[in-house]
Amino acid sequence: GMIAEFILSPVTAGKKEEASIQAIAMSRKENEIRRREDERRRIEEGNKSALDIYKRDLSQHEKNVKKYEKDVKEKHFGCKGAGWITCTNDWHKGKSKMRECSNCHGKGSKKCLGCDGTGLANRKLKPPSVPRQPKMEEVPRYTPIEQINW
Repeated sequence: GMIAEFILSPVTAGKKEEASIQAIAMSRKENEIRRREDERRRIEEGNKSALDIYKRDLSQHEKNVKKYEKDVKEKHFGCKGAGWITCTNDWHKGKSKMRECSNCHGKGSKKCLGCDGTGLANRKLKPPSVPRQPKMEEVPRYTPIEQINW
């Protein structure tokens, strides 16, 4: 077979090169626009998700505070909220040879051990912690596409 050889004129070669450069520049520009839109969308979705979780946590916190306020006032069952229990040692019935009651030292009642004298059922209950506000990610400020030399 024959070998055909094509020779481009410098003008034609210059036009083809310029067209290739323009095609590459357009491709890069489109990719950058797409990348910026994807990043903006990802950040906005992440921030929305963080806010939704925070709102849910705040709602749960309100419920927990109401339960805490109810539970913290609850009276201890053993002493009926008095903090003291009537001593039932045999000394009070006259059936003991001791000089004074070993439990209440002759007072007739003793501090309730279940509530430690507070009269409250949940004396060590701590208030629920407040949820932390999420850190919102900022969308970066880009150089306008028109100002970039592609």
